[in-house]
Parts: sequence; structure tokens; C-alpha cells
Amino acid sequence: MKKLISVLLITTILFSLSISLAEHEKKMETCLISAGSMAAVFDQKIWDGFEMLEEEGWKVTLIEALDTAEYEESIYAMAEAGMELIFLKGDALASIVIDIADDFHPQFPNIHFIFIDSYIEHELEFATSAPADPYEPSFFGGFVAALSTKSNEIGWIGRMDTINLARFRNGYIAGAQYANPDVKVNVGFTGDFVDPVKGQEAVYAMVANYPKVDIIAHAAYISGNGVIAACEEINMPCIGCDDWQGNMGKTVFWNTLKPVDLLVYNFAKQWYANEELGIKKSFNIAAGAIPYDNRDFEALPEEIQEKVAKLLEEVKAGTVDLFYGEFAKYKLDY
Repeated sequence: MKKLISVLLITTILFSLSISLAEHEKKMETCLISAGSMAAVFDQKIWDGFEMLEEEGWKVTLIEALDTAEYEESIYAMAEAGMELIFLKGDALASIVIDIADDFHPQFPNIHFIFIDSYIEHELEFATSAPADPYEPSFFGGFVAALSTKSNEIGWIGRMDTINLARFRNGYIAGAQYANPDVKVNVGFTGDFVDPVKGQEAVYAMVANYPKVDIIAHAAYISGNGVIAACEEINMPCIGCDDWQGNMGKTVFWNTLKPVDLLVYNFAKQWYANEELGIKKSFNIAAGAIPYDNRDFEALPEEIQEKVAKLLEEVKAGTVDLFYGEFAKYKLDY
């Protein structure tokens, strides 16, 4: 009988231990490690998500790793401080995690990384590449531009021709052509991430080369501030990017939102609730993203408002495919 009791006791202890390990108590605590300073509108939009969490009682920390030598050091510092949910901004940081995974994960098995706005490929079960996909909000920007143009010719200016920027550009083109198959979209680049002067020069070049353009959208990071400034100077209707930029010029009538604030907020809450994030998870309209700002929507003419509202409802219902025809290749499968 004593032997049976001992066996039952050991079994109970082991079972309880397995339950406790499976139900590891998470803390409402997270941090952001940024590869560089948080200087742009897009960066502030990211941090807005952490402030939303802070308002609900989370402890949040920001680390700006200004030098590549600080990347690995910052990751280990946060791990050793007990942080279990770490957001990373910048693929250079994500690449460090991938490189050190074999040594790092056994030491800190409870840590989960979220690579903000990243399409980086990996096979780490403790990390999630989480793009705030710009294709859908760009589609709405192109849709509104095509409905607003008087000349049937519009423009788009990006910072460089990258994979991420291609999603902005082609979403904009797809939206414009969906609204009006005859609209012409002209494309330009600033060639620089952070120089507003380059943004101004890109606008002057576009107007010189394509004089019929009467609306210009940008996806040019800090150099996009120069795009807005030049559009303001020549009284060109302009579409801002990443966050609401209507306060940067009276000609900014619409904005292509990248709701990275909601991405941070939603994914942190899902992690805390033990929901599966997976190694790749796109934050799009289906996942709760909002493609435009109500201030812009309410300022539109009523007939355009009706078309935009109808399109959003159709996208939510799944009755309209924004990745139609030649744009099907931009549809993410996650």
C-alpha cells in the first residue's frame, strides 16, 4: 500500500510539474530594441503601440541600438533582465537572432521575438516575422487618388526600389486601376531614406517629366517630409504615409497608414493570452488593421466616401480581392 501511495505521489508531483511548466506565468512586460534612433513618423507609430500597452498596465522599455556592435549586446541585456517578449525593429537585429539562435534559445527558452514589419525568412519557433502589410492601405490610397484626379494622371514617390516598397507601389497602382482602368500612375524615387531635400527634388523632377500629374503619394520615410513640403509649395494634392500627416501641409488630403501601433498592441496581447503567433504573421485588414484615418475619410466628397466605405466592407466580407489579376503575386499566404 505504501509503495502504491509513493507511486501515486510521484505521479502527482510530475503531473503538477508538467502543468506548471506548460502554464508558465507570463508578465505584462515587453520591450522594443530598435536598430537606430526612433526619429521618423513610422517609428513614433510603432512606439504608439507600446504606449497603448502601457496604458493598460504593461511595463515597456525602449532600447535604441545606435551601432551594430550594440545589437547582440542589447538582445542579451534584455534577456538577462527577464524580458520574455522582445520586439525588434530592423532586419539587421532579426538576423542577429537567427545567427545566435542555437546558443541563445537554450539559455532563454521562454523568450519570444517579434520582428516588426519584417518579411525575413527563418525557421525559429520562438520568433515571428510580422509585416504590417502596406499593400492594402496603399490600394485604398490609389483608389482615392484615381477617384480624385482631374487629369487622369497621378504620381507615387518611394525612397528606393525594395521588396517592401514594391508592396506600397503596386498596392497604389492596383487601387488606382481598380477605380479607373484608364488612370496613369507615374513612379519616382528619392534615392535616400532620411534627406528631405531629396524628397523635394523628386517632386520637382516628377512635375517636370509628367506635367499632367495632379496628385502625388509618397512612401519615402523621412525623405517623404520633403515630398510633402514640395507639394505644399506648388499646391499639389498629396498623400502622406505611415501615420496621419495632415498636420504637415494643407495639401495632404489622404494618408497611407501602416498600423504598426495596432500590430504591436494586438500581437503582444495574443502572446500574453498564449495564442499561436507562428513564424510568420501578416497584420492586414483581416487581422484588424485599419487602412485609413477617419479624418481623411470624413473630408472626402460624399460620393467618394460612399465608394471607399463600400470597398472596405467588401474587403472585410471577402467579396472583393485586392490582389486581382497581375497583382496576385503580392498576396501573402500568412
